[in-house]
Amino acid sequence: MALTKAELADLLFENVGLNKREAKDMVESFYEEVRTALQNGEGVKLSGFGNFQLRSKPQRPGRNPKTGEEIPITARRVVTFHASQKLKALVEKIIMESKKTNNTLLPIPAKRYFTIGEVGILCDVKPHVLRYWEHEFLQLKPVKRRGNRRYYQRQEILLIRRIRELLYVQGFTINGARNQLEHITESHTSDKDNINLFFPKMDLGYIRCEINSIKSQLLS
Repeated sequence: MALTKAELADLLFENVGLNKREAKDMVESFYEEVRTALQNGEGVKLSGFGNFQLRSKPQRPGRNPKTGEEIPITARRVVTFHASQKLKALVEKIIMESKKTNNTLLPIPAKRYFTIGEVGILCDVKPHVLRYWEHEFLQLKPVKRRGNRRYYQRQEILLIRRIRELLYVQGFTINGARNQLEHITESHTSDKDNINLFFPKMDLGYIRCEINSIKSQLLS
């Protein structure tokens, strides 16, 4: 997965506890250190992370992709990165844990409103991440009451689970997940497709809760 500097700063802001300015400055400083070292012909080794190296590629024959005509590819220098075994193991662990957790989310109880703490438990997402997503995904609009307290309804929880799946399971960046949601929302898809967006992988426990919720509303 490729990340831009802005997306890397977003990840630091979301997971490390830095504010946006601090995260952006850290990424810029990191890029500048690596760039300067590589320009000076030095390799960059980050313990537990990996190695950056500048490698020269000689001129070689190639072909124009449109015409098929043989053309020379000029010599150039390219930056290569080799991840450490520790980083590879960490990424693999995160992916496996994300997939496992996504399949074991709790069923949504049969009630109308949920606090941000309750939503965090139901979606396995920390409250500060939920507040951050609220700024990044305009479709996410919890009800705000006295003291700026947030209250989420069932449709917001389903949307959060969808965002979580896009980010943590399918590996999209914030921008990528946003584009996925906007593309499906704006396109003229069938009703079935729209339902699949907001109701992914419903289990029997969830369906039972939905039925009980409808019964309670009818009897109230």
